[in-house]
Amino acid sequence: MPCTPTLAQPTGESLPSGQCPTGTQLAPAAAAGLIEGDVITAIDGQAFDTWDQATTWIRAHGSTTATLTYIRADSVMEVPIAIATIDRPVYDDRGNPTGETATSGYIGMRPEFEYVSQSWATVPSYMWDITVASVKALISLPVRLYELVKDTLIGGGERAIDSPVSVVGVSRIGGEIATMDEPLMAKAATFLGLAASLNLFLFLFNLLPVLPLDGGHVAGAMYEGLRRQFAKVRGRSDPGPVDIARLLPVAYVVAATLVCMGIIV
Repeated sequence: MPCTPTLAQPTGESLPSGQCPTGTQLAPAAAAGLIEGDVITAIDGQAFDTWDQATTWIRAHGSTTATLTYIRADSVMEVPIAIATIDRPVYDDRGNPTGETATSGYIGMRPEFEYVSQSWATVPSYMWDITVASVKALISLPVRLYELVKDTLIGGGERAIDSPVSVVGVSRIGGEIATMDEPLMAKAATFLGLAASLNLFLFLFNLLPVLPLDGGHVAGAMYEGLRRQFAKVRGRSDPGPVDIARLLPVAYVVAATLVCMGIIV
């Protein structure tokens, strides 16, 4: 962002001419002469291990002047930078805006992400993490749907950022990924991650032991097998196959619920 964001110009984008809009100023980093590719090593002599540590420091020191140490073309340089202050929206624990703002420091920089190839040994731990996250999301799905209906259809408010979405919503997210102002590698990684997470969640959802999901048929087959084994152990005759048709009313209710979910979300 070459310009300092304001309430009237929250994005901080410059005009096509490269100038800042009326009422906004050049971002402190741009005013100090920093360019893309500069590597920040310290601020006021304090080194930071992560970008989050640096941004936390910057946001806590608005309206001050600090000495920024950076590396450009293998040369260590220092430059004074006047940290501006802007009003940022405040978010709750779920990432939803509270409607309030907080003043914090701003210099107009963002990190550069580097993609590092991982070994196959990292796949099991990664799969475990997203599987646990998918199971937690599946368990909380009924509550999240209730909150979505209460907040939007009943309350008339805005839906939460992390609220459930339908297939249409997933398609829109995919389209937004394609139009992101990010490198092709970043968009491809985000899209593949979305597709993998979606397929894993649908796999787990399909294992729920209710008809017409596959999990319902599996549960019926397991019950039939257990019943035959118990009959065999107790010396009784084969009880025969389980009549899953008796559960058709349950299947109708589940199917209707899924259709309603698709319409609501």
